[in-house]
Amino acid sequence: MSKKAENNTSKKFTIIAGVLFVLSMGFFVWTTNFAQPLSWRGFSLQLSEDLRIKKKKEINNTTRVRKLTPDTVLNKQKDTSHHRILLAGDSQVEGLKIPFYDYCIKNKHELVAAMTWYSSTDLDYAANDTLSQVIKKYKPDYIVMVIGLNELWMKNQEPSTAAVRKIIDLFDTIPYAWIGPANWEEDYGINETYQKTVDSGCFFLSKNLVLPRAKDGRHPSTIGYQIWMDSLAYWFEEKAFFRLPMKKPDTANRNRKINNILLTKK
Repeated sequence: MSKKAENNTSKKFTIIAGVLFVLSMGFFVWTTNFAQPLSWRGFSLQLSEDLRIKKKKEINNTTRVRKLTPDTVLNKQKDTSHHRILLAGDSQVEGLKIPFYDYCIKNKHELVAAMTWYSSTDLDYAANDTLSQVIKKYKPDYIVMVIGLNELWMKNQEPSTAAVRKIIDLFDTIPYAWIGPANWEEDYGINETYQKTVDSGCFFLSKNLVLPRAKDGRHPSTIGYQIWMDSLAYWFEEKAFFRLPMKKPDTANRNRKINNILLTKK
């Protein structure tokens, strides 16, 4: 065979191989993405049922099913309604409840109760039925949890992870916001734990805020709590998964009537 003939034969094989490759890839794309069979002159080609079921299962396994959704519980985009709000947490609630109450009055929300549990941790809230009883009694339709200041030095995060999940289970389908601690120093991972454990968009990171401190050097001062609340208000309106109307009040209320629930550790 001449060299010219060899070249022609080589070209033919290359073309045939290319055509077969295109056809095989087309078959693969069709059978992988479409349920309809590929038919030609009485022949039907289709991905086997076992493989298609397996593919669907893999997709479903990567999808997280949320208990809370803006469509079924609260309008995520712009909620203009008024709410019965429960504010609960550690000693930070004592200072935050004052500007929080003012914001509620301005936006026609009802702060049904401010639950301050001094020196408490997420483990304390998870280990008893106090919170569930308060929820049952006051029937809030929005819960704001402010906690974590007493966990800054905690290195083992597993107990807090379990505690947070238990607390959120108590909320059931009630929309909520989980407010991280106003760190006075760096923590050992509690903010990261909260952010990973609560529902996406429900956690507010407070640790990076620059807040004036009270005399103890740990809690925010009166001005610090106001700055904190102003930042929270913007987040509630614009970024939270469950959004709340939180327009800034013109003036502070002189006659605050806050339903206080005060607890101390034994």
